[in-house]
Amino acid sequence: MPLIAVGLNHRTAPVELRERLAVADSEVASTLGDLRALDGVEGVCLVSTCNRVEAIVSTHREDVLESLVGWFAKRVPAERSEIEKHVYVLRHGDVVKHLFRVASGLDSMIVGEPQIGGQIRAAFQASREGGTLGSLLSQVFDHTMRVARRVRTETGIGEHAVSVPYAAVELAKKIFGDLDGLRVLLIGADQIRAGIEALALAVAELALARGEARPVRLAH
Repeated sequence: MPLIAVGLNHRTAPVELRERLAVADSEVASTLGDLRALDGVEGVCLVSTCNRVEAIVSTHREDVLESLVGWFAKRVPAERSEIEKHVYVLRHGDVVKHLFRVASGLDSMIVGEPQIGGQIRAAFQASREGGTLGSLLSQVFDHTMRVARRVRTETGIGEHAVSVPYAAVELAKKIFGDLDGLRVLLIGADQIRAGIEALALAVAELALARGEARPVRLAH
């Protein structure tokens, strides 16, 4: 049974488009149901993070690709031709290789960041619990997590704390030196919010601004 993945990420699409496609936790179950209902889809997993949105499906039909791209266009919403400028399509073995790279942190904005492994695990578990995963994708999931664990334990990729917030703090230190006494406005934390503790501890005041809402003080 063939595997097909359709997605976009931080390399192929601007953040504005990724935000419009992002699927909130409360929407995951219904969205998986919508994708599973597409003609030709046998099993489906949806990966939605701040840096990527990907639909991975098992199918007996190559033409399911048209339905998947159409789903992306409808969700934005945008013309299909506009979405096609930003999505990538992977097939069969390339899907498996891609999942290995993503879950291991090799395809992240900050190479080696550890959060993505948990995000991939959560995505597959949501599909499994919702009954949309199917036997083939279930095997792919188990193999993907085994590979990710080996990469983490048998290479040096996880030796240092690596994340977008961590990189931001280190860059700020290089620019400003001692951060003590500074006031910082953090714009658009979303899924990296859990990683901003280092910044909160390093500065005098930290506030979060999201969209048009008033900034919320996170630390003082």
